[in-house]
Amino acid sequence: MTAPLLIAVVWGLFCSPRATVTLPDPAKLAVQAACFLTGGVLLAVAGHAVPAVALVALWTADKAALTLTGTPI
Repeated sequence: MTAPLLIAVVWGLFCSPRATVTLPDPAKLAVQAACFLTGGVLLAVAGHAVPAVALVALWTADKAALTLTGTPI
């Protein structure tokens, strides 16, 4: 149960709209990718391969759509 809490804390500190630490866009994207990839790996290790792939694929599609429309990270 520690990993989801750690991911939530990292997200809140660096990636949320009201993040306490402001990062440049490339660094923020890297932290977001690390959070989602970690979540995907943890789901896969827990035996939930389909949700793991869906999580990472949907996050990737979301980031691609936001980039194509010019919406900030």
